[in-house]
Amino acid sequence: EVVEVPKVLVVDDFSGTTIDAAKWVRDDISFDTGTLTAESGVVVANGVVKFSVTAEVSLWPGIALFTSRTFDASASTPVTFEIDRSLVEFVLTTGTGAEQRTGIWVKEPTGNFVFLNDYIAHDGRNYGWRYNKRTGQDNDNPTNEGLNIPAFDGGNFDNRGQHRLKMV
Repeated sequence: EVVEVPKVLVVDDFSGTTIDAAKWVRDDISFDTGTLTAESGVVVANGVVKFSVTAEVSLWPGIALFTSRTFDASASTPVTFEIDRSLVEFVLTTGTGAEQRTGIWVKEPTGNFVFLNDYIAHDGRNYGWRYNKRTGQDNDNPTNEGLNIPAFDGGNFDNRGQHRLKMV
C-alpha cells in the first residue's frame, strides 16, 4: 500500500544549451576499468542530451548524469525515474568490434547499484536489454555482460531507437 500521494521530485525538458547543475551532476563513471578521451562529452541541443564517449583505454568508460539530489525509497514510498532515449548512434573506431551501452543507473551511497541497459555490439552479437547489479548478493554481476531480459528480445526493443526507460 502506498501511503504518500505521488509527487514530482525532478523534471527537465533540457530546453537550454547546458546541463542544469541544480538538477544534474556529471559523472565520468567507468563501468569497468576504462578511461575516456578528452573529446568525450555531453551536449544539449533541441531538448536532447547527447553523450559522446570514446575509449582511450578499455573496458567500458562512460559518462552519466545523476540527479544532484538523493532520494529515499521504500515499499510504501517508491521512487520512479523515467527518461526517453531518442536514439543510439555509433562510430566504429576498431573495425566491427565496438560495443556500447545506454541505460539507467540507480545507485546507493554505499556503491550498490542496478544498471538497466541496452547492450549493443556491432559485430553481429545481440546482447539486447540487460541489467547489472551490485547489491552484496552472491549473484551480483557488476561488470560483466549482464543478465538478459528475455521479454525485451526482438526487433521492437533491440532497434537502437526511441524507448521510454522507467525504473521504480
